[in-house]
Amino acid sequence: MNIKTSLTGLFLSFLLLPIKAIAQEAVDADALAKELANPGGALSSMTNKIEIRWFDGDLPDADKQHAYTYVFQPTLPFPTAGGDTFILRPAFSYLMHQPYFDAAQPGFDQATAFGDIGFDALYSFGDVDPYVFGLGLVGGIPTGTDNRITGDNWLLGPELLFARKFDWGIAGFLAFHQWKAAGHGGDFNVSSFQPLFAYSLGDGVTVGPSGTITYNWNAEHDDAWTVPIGLNIGKATTLNGKPIKYGFSVEYNVVRPDSFGPEWKVTFSIAPVVQNPFLR
Repeated sequence: MNIKTSLTGLFLSFLLLPIKAIAQEAVDADALAKELANPGGALSSMTNKIEIRWFDGDLPDADKQHAYTYVFQPTLPFPTAGGDTFILRPAFSYLMHQPYFDAAQPGFDQATAFGDIGFDALYSFGDVDPYVFGLGLVGGIPTGTDNRITGDNWLLGPELLFARKFDWGIAGFLAFHQWKAAGHGGDFNVSSFQPLFAYSLGDGVTVGPSGTITYNWNAEHDDAWTVPIGLNIGKATTLNGKPIKYGFSVEYNVVRPDSFGPEWKVTFSIAPVVQNPFLR
């Protein structure tokens, strides 16, 4: 059994985990929303996202392309005896109607496949409240089933989280960089910066910016930057007495690769708060 088959099986097993939600007689929706907005927090959740992208660029028919992605991303915190938390966040994706340019035609074609598995492994320090500080690793595992739309590279790099908690929410940033560590794909050398801001409107509702700024060090100057502006709205509540968070975001890339890149992205998400299935 090869690694792609094994990891695809792992993806499916995660989807079928017997998830037991945290049952609480009363849930403080605002406190729950603020904690779920904190990447260094100690709550375990199972996030499900549908992302819709519309593309643009100089290539023929670039502005007619769109794609759908389903992402399953569990957040798995492991508390330490000293009060710190080790947080593992794998991301499993399924790419649908993903466009790619076929120079032989020439023109665009579409493919549907499992994507590469992304992950971040963050160590969040617990004795710095009201600040949030974490160090970790981010990377990617080449589990994609169609190399025309996936990377075929092992990726790895450092991650830094810094934020401050306020009565109204949280503000800070998440920065990370990934290099190609191994694999048969092309070179990969990308820096990313994600502003972190969530403002509580009460009743479990938070608003803030959405999007991650990236710089591709291997690309030509006109294709190197992707800079989005966006809005994210989240609602933490209970469903049958169990905590859950719904989310909606919309992003527009004011700077994007000239040749071909995403112009708009809309995301719908649902994240049940659960017990970490790997802790007993």
